[in-house]
Amino acid sequence: MRTRLSSWYIAAAVRDPGHGPPLSLKEGPRRTLQRSRRSSWRGRAAGAQESIYYETGRKLWGKVPPWASCHRNMTEPKIRNWQPLRQSLRSLLGGVKRGFLLPRALRLERNEFVIPNPKGGAACHAMYLGEPVSRSHLQELYGAEPSSSRLFPLLGLRAELTAARARFPVVIVEINQWLAWLLPPGALAVEPWINQRTDLAGERYRRRRRGIENGFGRVVRRCGFTYRLTQKESDVEEFYRLQYWPHAAARWGVQAAVRSIGQLKRAVRRGFLLQVWSGDRWTSGVIFQRVGRDTLYLVALGMDPSWLATWQRGTLEACLYFTLQWARENGVRTIEFGGSHPHVQDGVFHHKTLWAAEPYRDPWHHTTLAFYLDAERGIPAVLAKQLVWRDGRLVTIAEALSRQEMGEPVERVRHWPEPEVGR
Repeated sequence: MRTRLSSWYIAAAVRDPGHGPPLSLKEGPRRTLQRSRRSSWRGRAAGAQESIYYETGRKLWGKVPPWASCHRNMTEPKIRNWQPLRQSLRSLLGGVKRGFLLPRALRLERNEFVIPNPKGGAACHAMYLGEPVSRSHLQELYGAEPSSSRLFPLLGLRAELTAARARFPVVIVEINQWLAWLLPPGALAVEPWINQRTDLAGERYRRRRRGIENGFGRVVRRCGFTYRLTQKESDVEEFYRLQYWPHAAARWGVQAAVRSIGQLKRAVRRGFLLQVWSGDRWTSGVIFQRVGRDTLYLVALGMDPSWLATWQRGTLEACLYFTLQWARENGVRTIEFGGSHPHVQDGVFHHKTLWAAEPYRDPWHHTTLAFYLDAERGIPAVLAKQLVWRDGRLVTIAEALSRQEMGEPVERVRHWPEPEVGR
Protein backbone atom coordinates (compact mmCIF):
# COMPACT_ATOMS: atom_id res chain seq x y z
CA MET A 1 0.00 0.00 0.00
CA ARG A 2 1.39 3.37 -1.03
CA THR A 3 0.09 6.66 0.30
CA ARG A 4 0.98 10.07 -1.11
CA LEU A 5 2.65 12.38 1.40
CA SER A 6 0.51 15.51 1.12
CA SER A 7 1.22 18.94 2.61
CA TRP A 8 -0.06 18.02 6.05
CA TYR A 9 -0.58 14.26 5.93
CA ILE A 10 2.24 12.93 8.11
CA ALA A 11 2.44 9.17 7.81
CA ALA A 12 4.24 7.09 10.45
CA ALA A 13 3.16 9.65 13.05
CA VAL A 14 -0.40 10.87 12.45
CA ARG A 15 -3.35 10.32 10.12
CA ASP A 16 -5.95 12.67 8.70
CA PRO A 17 -9.34 12.15 10.42
CA GLY A 18 -10.81 11.73 6.97
CA HIS A 19 -8.51 8.79 6.23
CA GLY A 20 -9.21 6.60 9.26
CA PRO A 21 -8.34 6.28 12.93
CA PRO A 22 -5.20 7.84 14.39
CA LEU A 23 -2.03 5.93 15.02
CA SER A 24 -1.37 5.16 18.68
CA LEU A 25 2.02 4.88 20.30
CA LYS A 26 1.59 1.11 20.46
CA GLU A 27 0.99 0.73 16.74
CA GLY A 28 4.10 0.32 14.68
CA PRO A 29 4.70 3.08 12.12
CA ARG A 30 4.69 0.53 9.31
CA ARG A 31 3.53 2.71 6.50
CA THR A 32 4.84 3.33 3.04
CA LEU A 33 5.43 6.95 2.14
CA GLN A 34 5.77 8.60 -1.19
CA ARG A 35 7.27 11.96 -1.79
CA SER A 36 6.51 13.33 -5.22
CA ARG A 37 8.61 16.20 -6.37
CA ARG A 38 7.34 17.76 -9.57
CA SER A 39 9.56 19.98 -11.63
CA SER A 40 8.64 23.13 -13.47
CA TRP A 41 5.95 23.29 -16.17
CA ARG A 42 8.58 22.47 -18.81
CA GLY A 43 9.57 19.36 -16.90
CA ARG A 44 5.95 18.33 -16.45
CA ALA A 45 5.38 18.80 -20.18
CA ALA A 46 8.27 16.47 -20.81
CA GLY A 47 6.83 14.00 -18.35
CA ALA A 48 9.63 14.42 -15.85
CA GLN A 49 8.58 13.40 -12.38
CA GLU A 50 10.61 12.04 -9.52
CA SER A 51 9.12 9.82 -6.78
CA ILE A 52 10.97 8.67 -3.74
CA TYR A 53 9.65 5.83 -1.62
CA TYR A 54 10.75 4.33 1.61
CA GLU A 55 9.40 1.43 3.61
CA THR A 56 8.64 1.10 7.33
CA GLY A 57 9.52 4.72 8.18
CA ARG A 58 11.06 5.12 11.59
CA LYS A 59 11.39 1.32 12.05
CA LEU A 60 14.40 1.31 9.75
CA TRP A 61 15.78 4.79 10.30
CA GLY A 62 14.82 5.51 13.89
CA LYS A 63 13.60 8.86 12.58
CA VAL A 64 12.20 10.38 9.41
CA PRO A 65 14.93 10.12 6.73
CA PRO A 66 16.49 13.48 5.89
CA TRP A 67 15.61 13.18 2.19
CA ALA A 68 11.94 12.76 3.11
CA SER A 69 11.85 15.28 5.94
CA CYS A 70 8.25 16.16 6.59
CA HIS A 71 9.03 19.78 7.37
CA ARG A 72 9.38 20.33 3.62
CA ASN A 73 5.78 19.28 3.13
CA MET A 74 4.21 21.56 5.73
CA THR A 75 2.80 24.89 4.65
CA GLU A 76 5.79 27.25 4.86
CA PRO A 77 6.11 31.02 4.63
CA LYS A 78 7.73 32.36 1.49
CA ILE A 79 10.64 33.63 3.56
CA ARG A 80 11.95 30.39 4.98
CA ASN A 81 14.19 31.86 7.66
CA TRP A 82 12.46 35.06 8.71
CA GLN A 83 12.75 34.57 12.49
CA PRO A 84 15.53 37.21 12.85
CA LEU A 85 13.41 39.66 10.87
CA ARG A 86 10.43 38.85 13.08
CA GLN A 87 12.45 39.50 16.26
CA SER A 88 13.81 42.78 14.93
CA LEU A 89 10.33 43.92 13.95
CA ARG A 90 8.97 42.97 17.38
CA SER A 91 11.73 44.97 19.08
CA LEU A 92 10.95 47.95 16.86
CA LEU A 93 7.23 47.74 17.59
CA GLY A 94 7.98 47.35 21.29
CA GLY A 95 9.89 50.63 21.20
CA VAL A 96 6.98 52.32 19.42
CA LYS A 97 4.63 50.95 22.08
CA ARG A 98 6.77 52.32 24.92
CA GLY A 99 6.77 55.75 23.29
CA PHE A 100 3.03 55.65 22.63
CA LEU A 101 2.27 54.73 26.27
CA LEU A 102 4.54 57.37 27.82
CA PRO A 103 1.55 59.60 28.75
CA ARG A 104 0.43 56.87 31.16
CA ALA A 105 3.51 57.55 33.25
CA LEU A 106 2.58 61.18 33.89
CA ARG A 107 0.22 60.08 36.70
CA LEU A 108 1.50 57.20 38.81
CA GLU A 109 -0.14 55.25 41.62
CA ARG A 110 1.00 54.91 45.22
CA ASN A 111 -0.44 51.79 46.85
CA GLU A 112 0.42 50.47 50.30
CA PHE A 113 -0.28 46.80 50.98
CA VAL A 114 0.46 44.11 53.55
CA ILE A 115 2.06 40.73 52.73
CA PRO A 116 0.89 38.21 55.37
CA ASN A 117 3.18 35.66 56.99
CA PRO A 118 1.76 32.14 56.41
CA LYS A 119 3.65 30.86 59.48
CA GLY A 120 1.80 33.24 61.76
CA GLY A 121 4.60 35.74 62.25
CA ALA A 122 4.58 39.47 61.70
CA ALA A 123 3.26 40.66 58.36
CA CYS A 124 5.41 42.68 55.96
CA HIS A 125 4.28 46.18 54.94
CA ALA A 126 5.21 47.06 51.37
CA MET A 127 4.76 49.96 48.95
CA TYR A 128 3.91 49.86 45.25
CA LEU A 129 4.75 52.88 43.07
CA GLY A 130 4.20 53.36 39.36
CA GLU A 131 1.87 52.27 36.59
CA PRO A 132 -0.72 49.79 37.92
CA VAL A 133 -0.11 47.25 35.14
CA SER A 134 1.01 44.37 37.37
CA ARG A 135 -0.17 45.56 40.79
CA SER A 136 -3.29 43.39 41.04
CA HIS A 137 -1.41 40.28 39.87
CA LEU A 138 1.46 40.80 42.32
CA GLN A 139 -0.90 41.39 45.23
CA GLU A 140 -2.83 38.24 44.36
CA LEU A 141 0.39 36.24 43.97
CA TYR A 142 1.78 37.49 47.29
CA GLY A 143 -1.56 37.10 49.07
CA ALA A 144 -1.40 40.80 49.92
CA GLU A 145 -4.18 43.03 51.20
CA PRO A 146 -4.20 46.64 49.86
CA SER A 147 -4.69 49.29 52.52
CA SER A 148 -4.47 52.71 50.87
CA SER A 149 -3.97 54.18 47.40
CA ARG A 150 -3.54 57.59 45.79
CA LEU A 151 -2.15 59.17 42.61
CA PHE A 152 0.93 61.39 42.29
CA PRO A 153 2.76 63.05 39.36
CA LEU A 154 5.81 61.61 37.65
CA LEU A 155 7.97 64.51 38.85
CA GLY A 156 7.38 63.38 42.43
CA LEU A 157 8.60 59.82 41.85
CA ARG A 158 12.07 60.30 43.37
CA ALA A 159 10.65 61.94 46.48
CA GLU A 160 7.99 59.25 46.91
CA LEU A 161 10.57 56.50 46.41
CA THR A 162 12.99 58.00 48.93
CA ALA A 163 10.27 58.32 51.56
CA ALA A 164 8.95 54.80 50.87
CA ARG A 165 12.42 53.20 51.18
CA ALA A 166 12.85 54.84 54.58
CA ARG A 167 9.53 53.45 55.86
CA PHE A 168 9.06 50.07 54.15
CA PRO A 169 11.41 47.07 53.76
CA VAL A 170 9.86 46.27 50.36
CA VAL A 171 9.26 48.90 47.67
CA ILE A 172 8.15 47.85 44.17
CA VAL A 173 8.34 50.33 41.29
CA GLU A 174 6.77 49.69 37.89
CA ILE A 175 7.65 52.23 35.24
CA ASN A 176 7.99 52.63 31.49
CA GLN A 177 11.36 51.26 30.37
CA TRP A 178 12.19 54.56 28.69
CA LEU A 179 11.97 56.24 32.12
CA ALA A 180 14.01 53.68 34.06
CA TRP A 181 16.93 56.11 34.10
CA LEU A 182 14.95 58.13 36.68
CA LEU A 183 15.34 55.36 39.25
CA PRO A 184 18.26 55.34 41.70
CA PRO A 185 20.66 52.37 41.84
CA GLY A 186 20.22 49.44 44.16
CA ALA A 187 17.23 47.65 42.58
CA LEU A 188 16.61 44.13 41.29
CA ALA A 189 14.74 44.33 37.99
CA VAL A 190 12.59 42.12 35.79
CA GLU A 191 9.83 42.56 33.23
CA PRO A 192 6.22 41.73 34.24
CA TRP A 193 6.15 39.09 31.48
CA ILE A 194 8.90 36.92 30.02
CA ASN A 195 8.80 34.37 27.22
CA GLN A 196 9.81 30.70 27.40
CA ARG A 197 10.94 28.30 24.71
CA THR A 198 12.35 24.79 24.44
CA ASP A 199 15.40 24.09 22.31
CA LEU A 200 15.21 20.44 21.32
CA ALA A 201 18.91 20.48 20.50
CA GLY A 202 19.89 22.24 23.72
CA GLU A 203 21.53 20.95 26.86
CA ARG A 204 18.55 21.74 29.08
CA TYR A 205 16.21 19.58 27.03
CA ARG A 206 18.78 16.80 26.88
CA ARG A 207 18.84 16.72 30.69
CA ARG A 208 15.05 16.86 30.97
CA ARG A 209 14.14 14.39 28.23
CA ARG A 210 14.32 11.30 30.42
CA GLY A 211 12.17 12.98 33.07
CA ILE A 212 9.60 13.94 30.42
CA GLU A 213 9.43 10.36 29.14
CA ASN A 214 9.25 8.82 32.61
CA GLY A 215 6.69 11.35 33.82
CA PHE A 216 4.41 12.73 31.13
CA GLY A 217 5.13 9.94 28.65
CA ARG A 218 4.19 7.23 31.13
CA VAL A 219 0.87 8.94 31.87
CA VAL A 220 0.10 9.33 28.16
CA ARG A 221 0.87 5.69 27.43
CA ARG A 222 -1.08 4.43 30.44
CA CYS A 223 -4.17 6.40 29.43
CA GLY A 224 -3.87 5.19 25.82
CA PHE A 225 -4.07 8.64 24.25
CA THR A 226 -3.62 9.05 20.50
CA TYR A 227 -3.39 12.14 18.33
CA ARG A 228 -4.18 13.53 14.89
CA LEU A 229 -3.12 16.63 13.00
CA THR A 230 -5.66 18.64 11.06
CA GLN A 231 -5.94 21.93 9.20
CA LYS A 232 -9.70 21.83 8.62
CA GLU A 233 -11.55 25.03 9.50
CA SER A 234 -14.50 23.03 10.84
CA ASP A 235 -12.20 21.36 13.37
CA VAL A 236 -10.76 24.73 14.37
CA GLU A 237 -14.24 26.17 14.90
CA GLU A 238 -15.27 23.18 17.02
CA PHE A 239 -12.06 23.47 19.05
CA TYR A 240 -12.64 27.19 19.62
CA ARG A 241 -16.26 26.74 20.70
CA LEU A 242 -16.09 23.54 22.75
CA GLN A 243 -12.57 23.44 24.18
CA TYR A 244 -10.57 26.68 23.94
CA TRP A 245 -13.15 29.04 25.44
CA PRO A 246 -14.34 26.71 28.26
CA HIS A 247 -10.77 25.92 29.27
CA ALA A 248 -9.70 29.59 29.33
CA ALA A 249 -12.79 30.60 31.34
CA ALA A 250 -12.29 27.79 33.87
CA ARG A 251 -8.57 28.44 34.24
CA TRP A 252 -8.41 32.24 34.31
CA GLY A 253 -11.97 33.48 34.83
CA VAL A 254 -12.52 37.17 34.08
CA GLN A 255 -8.76 37.67 33.59
CA ALA A 256 -8.68 35.29 30.63
CA ALA A 257 -7.16 36.80 27.46
CA VAL A 258 -8.31 34.71 24.51
CA ARG A 259 -7.58 34.94 20.82
CA SER A 260 -10.23 35.36 18.17
CA ILE A 261 -11.40 32.57 15.88
CA GLY A 262 -9.82 34.44 12.97
CA GLN A 263 -6.42 34.37 14.65
CA LEU A 264 -6.68 30.63 15.21
CA LYS A 265 -7.65 29.96 11.59
CA ARG A 266 -4.73 32.04 10.30
CA ALA A 267 -2.34 30.20 12.60
CA VAL A 268 -3.57 26.79 11.44
CA ARG A 269 -2.99 27.72 7.79
CA ARG A 270 0.73 27.91 8.58
CA GLY A 271 0.68 25.22 11.24
CA PHE A 272 -1.76 22.63 12.56
CA LEU A 273 -4.30 21.72 15.19
CA LEU A 274 -3.16 18.70 17.19
CA GLN A 275 -6.12 16.72 18.53
CA VAL A 276 -5.73 14.33 21.46
CA TRP A 277 -8.13 11.39 21.46
CA SER A 278 -9.14 8.94 24.16
CA GLY A 279 -10.62 6.12 22.11
CA ASP A 280 -13.15 7.79 19.82
CA ARG A 281 -13.51 10.89 21.99
CA TRP A 282 -11.70 14.17 21.29
CA THR A 283 -10.51 15.30 24.74
CA SER A 284 -8.12 18.22 24.12
CA GLY A 285 -6.22 20.11 21.46
CA VAL A 286 -3.45 22.59 20.82
CA ILE A 287 -2.76 24.92 17.90
CA PHE A 288 0.80 25.59 16.80
CA GLN A 289 1.88 27.99 14.08
CA ARG A 290 4.98 27.14 12.12
CA VAL A 291 7.51 29.98 11.90
CA GLY A 292 10.17 29.26 9.32
CA ARG A 293 11.44 25.71 9.08
CA ASP A 294 12.44 24.85 12.60
CA THR A 295 10.14 26.74 15.00
CA LEU A 296 6.66 26.06 16.37
CA TYR A 297 4.77 28.81 18.19
CA LEU A 298 2.03 27.85 20.65
CA VAL A 299 -1.15 29.78 19.83
CA ALA A 300 -3.99 28.12 21.79
CA LEU A 301 -4.55 25.23 24.19
CA GLY A 302 -7.90 23.78 25.26
CA MET A 303 -9.70 20.73 26.59
CA ASP A 304 -13.18 19.22 26.67
CA PRO A 305 -15.33 20.74 29.49
CA SER A 306 -16.17 17.31 30.86
CA TRP A 307 -12.47 16.82 31.65
CA LEU A 308 -12.06 20.11 33.52
CA ALA A 309 -12.72 18.47 36.90
CA THR A 310 -9.87 15.99 36.33
CA TRP A 311 -6.87 18.21 35.55
CA GLN A 312 -4.40 15.45 36.41
CA ARG A 313 -5.73 12.92 33.90
CA GLY A 314 -2.98 13.83 31.46
CA THR A 315 -4.96 15.08 28.46
CA LEU A 316 -3.29 18.52 28.41
CA GLU A 317 0.12 16.96 29.00
CA ALA A 318 -0.58 14.68 26.03
CA CYS A 319 -0.92 17.76 23.79
CA LEU A 320 2.61 18.94 24.57
CA TYR A 321 4.08 15.44 24.75
CA PHE A 322 2.84 14.56 21.26
CA THR A 323 3.96 17.97 19.96
CA LEU A 324 7.53 17.44 21.16
CA GLN A 325 7.49 13.91 19.74
CA TRP A 326 6.28 15.15 16.36
CA ALA A 327 8.77 18.04 16.38
CA ARG A 328 11.76 15.76 16.95
CA GLU A 329 10.70 13.55 14.03
CA ASN A 330 10.07 16.40 11.59
CA GLY A 331 13.05 18.72 11.77
CA VAL A 332 11.68 21.22 14.30
CA ARG A 333 14.21 22.54 16.79
CA THR A 334 12.44 25.25 18.83
CA ILE A 335 9.07 25.23 20.60
CA GLU A 336 7.89 28.73 21.57
CA PHE A 337 5.59 28.45 24.60
CA GLY A 338 4.75 32.14 24.89
CA GLY A 339 4.67 34.35 27.97
CA SER A 340 4.41 33.84 31.72
CA HIS A 341 4.99 35.74 34.95
CA PRO A 342 8.55 35.40 36.31
CA HIS A 343 7.88 33.78 39.68
CA VAL A 344 8.75 30.32 40.98
CA GLN A 345 5.22 29.82 42.32
CA ASP A 346 3.53 30.95 39.11
CA GLY A 347 1.83 27.82 37.78
CA VAL A 348 2.26 28.64 34.09
CA PHE A 349 5.97 29.41 34.45
CA HIS A 350 6.60 26.28 36.50
CA HIS A 351 4.69 24.00 34.12
CA LYS A 352 6.65 25.25 31.12
CA THR A 353 9.96 24.65 32.90
CA LEU A 354 8.93 20.99 33.26
CA TRP A 355 9.07 20.83 29.44
CA ALA A 356 12.64 22.22 29.48
CA ALA A 357 11.49 25.72 28.50
CA GLU A 358 14.10 28.43 29.03
CA PRO A 359 13.14 32.07 29.70
CA TYR A 360 14.16 35.03 27.59
CA ARG A 361 13.20 38.67 27.41
CA ASP A 362 10.27 39.81 25.30
CA PRO A 363 10.78 43.33 23.87
CA TRP A 364 7.05 43.87 23.43
CA HIS A 365 6.18 44.78 27.04
CA HIS A 366 6.66 48.43 27.92
CA THR A 367 7.22 48.42 31.70
CA THR A 368 9.86 47.08 34.04
CA LEU A 369 9.56 46.06 37.71
CA ALA A 370 12.22 47.31 40.13
CA PHE A 371 12.43 45.80 43.64
CA TYR A 372 14.07 47.89 46.38
CA LEU A 373 14.60 45.60 49.36
CA ASP A 374 15.98 45.99 52.86
CA ALA A 375 17.14 42.47 53.68
CA GLU A 376 18.08 43.41 57.24
CA ARG A 377 14.41 44.08 58.08
CA GLY A 378 13.31 40.76 56.58
CA ILE A 379 11.92 39.67 53.23
CA PRO A 380 8.73 37.56 52.95
CA ALA A 381 9.31 34.01 51.70
CA VAL A 382 6.91 34.46 48.78
CA LEU A 383 8.79 37.57 47.65
CA ALA A 384 12.14 35.77 47.95
CA LYS A 385 10.91 33.41 45.18
CA GLN A 386 10.33 36.28 42.76
CA LEU A 387 12.61 35.93 39.71
CA VAL A 388 14.84 38.81 38.58
CA TRP A 389 17.58 39.28 36.00
CA ARG A 390 21.20 39.12 37.14
CA ASP A 391 23.97 39.14 34.54
CA GLY A 392 21.64 37.84 31.84
CA ARG A 393 20.32 35.01 34.03
CA LEU A 394 16.98 34.63 35.74
CA VAL A 395 17.51 33.97 39.47
CA THR A 396 15.37 34.26 42.60
CA ILE A 397 15.58 37.33 44.80
CA ALA A 398 16.93 35.10 47.58
CA GLU A 399 19.84 34.05 45.36
CA ALA A 400 20.47 37.60 44.18
CA LEU A 401 20.60 38.87 47.77
CA SER A 402 22.93 36.05 48.79
CA ARG A 403 25.38 37.18 46.10
CA GLN A 404 25.21 40.77 47.38
CA GLU A 405 24.55 42.19 43.94
CA MET A 406 22.33 45.04 45.09
CA GLY A 407 24.70 47.79 43.99
CA GLU A 408 23.90 47.80 40.27
CA PRO A 409 21.52 50.44 38.87
CA VAL A 410 18.35 49.63 36.97
CA GLU A 411 19.00 50.24 33.30
CA ARG A 412 16.69 50.61 30.38
CA VAL A 413 16.88 47.46 28.29
CA ARG A 414 18.71 48.24 25.06
CA HIS A 415 19.21 44.74 23.71
CA TRP A 416 17.74 41.33 24.27
CA PRO A 417 20.32 38.65 25.16
CA GLU A 418 19.54 34.96 25.38
CA PRO A 419 19.83 34.25 29.12
CA GLU A 420 19.69 30.98 31.02
CA VAL A 421 17.75 30.07 34.11
CA GLY A 422 19.79 30.19 37.27
CA ARG A 423 20.18 26.84 38.97
